[in-house]
Amino acid sequence: MKKLIILTAAILSTGIVAMAQTANVKKANNLLLSDPVNYDEARSYIGMAKQDATTSVEPKTWYVAGRIGYTLANQEWNKRYLGQTPDADLLYVGLDEMYTNYIKANELDGKELDKKGNPKYTQRKAIKNDFKEMHNAYIDAGAAQFDARNFDKAYNMFVNYIKIADLPIFDAKDKIKVDSTYNQMKYYASIAALRSEKNDEALALLTELSQSDYNEKQSVYELLASVYQNQNDTTKYVKALQEGLESYPQSKFFIGSLVNYYVSTGKYNEALSYVDKVIATDPKNIEYINVKAELLNQLKDFAGAKKVLEDAMAENRTATGVFLLGKCWATEGSATQDAAQELTDNNKYNEEMAKAKECYKSALKYFVEAKAGMTKEDANYEQMLQIMKALYLQVEGASSENYQAVDAELKAL
Repeated sequence: MKKLIILTAAILSTGIVAMAQTANVKKANNLLLSDPVNYDEARSYIGMAKQDATTSVEPKTWYVAGRIGYTLANQEWNKRYLGQTPDADLLYVGLDEMYTNYIKANELDGKELDKKGNPKYTQRKAIKNDFKEMHNAYIDAGAAQFDARNFDKAYNMFVNYIKIADLPIFDAKDKIKVDSTYNQMKYYASIAALRSEKNDEALALLTELSQSDYNEKQSVYELLASVYQNQNDTTKYVKALQEGLESYPQSKFFIGSLVNYYVSTGKYNEALSYVDKVIATDPKNIEYINVKAELLNQLKDFAGAKKVLEDAMAENRTATGVFLLGKCWATEGSATQDAAQELTDNNKYNEEMAKAKECYKSALKYFVEAKAGMTKEDANYEQMLQIMKALYLQVEGASSENYQAVDAELKAL
């Protein structure tokens, strides 16, 4: 008999606690109807209900918890209609609280079956309505956090926007998933992820975008390439650049990056093949023509390099083109002089050294012309002076006026 009394007391005690927590859910919900809302008190009540074994598995508990966040976010969001600025931090807190708790409520909802054996949803309709109403608020909240350089919070808001659009509770007639905005949020989320050092998350988003119909995929490939480069993943870096170039053949970023990569690894022929492709689409682009001449110069095809530059300058004689032509002559002279060092025939040696000197003289002639068309701010100016100094030393000696003048100018820079 005593055991029965104890058991009955335990059952009654459990029931009383459950009833108390159900009452706490109601109290929290009722507080949302007051003005002003006491959010701390409402969270205190719902927090106790979340800890109870009975009410913690009821979708109503988590719905009310999410409704607290919704009410706070909605309060800030509606300030726009009054010409006021929403508090970015309160908007973030509300939307985050809303999302986290509504997702849990939705997971628990429908586990109870109706008489026909179908899931009985008690909270889904309200959750759908609230998410639809506040969906775009996640964009504004993310943008505000991004501007404040709170990149982790910005990422959270942008990703929650995406996740809400992907929820199976919505279908086409809900019109919550607008592809252009959906993809744009993925792009913004990837940037926020990178800024908050979530590289894996950023790569996942960017990879999805690269396989989508997003209309700004050039930026996607550029970001992918940059991430892979930072991770020293050469294979994926080059692949991203190649895929980007295939879709955007006139992109200076992709062609420039590929050329730089192949040049840095000494693969000048591969670099040249990419330059030729882009020149084919833009045959008068002087920048690419200059790059081709530089590559041919590195491959010691001096005649080819000079012809490329001379053909280009027949229509547009630029200081940069003249400078590069001078470099071709200087490099050819240096190569000729280096080869002469291997000769054992003195006459042949003198003959080759004379050829090298003529190359240097031709180089100096072009450098003098290029110098007249440049300013000291030109990117090639100091390099040109360094080469001119070395050439004047070879051709005229250290005591010559030309050598002394260039040496003094270099020291004055």
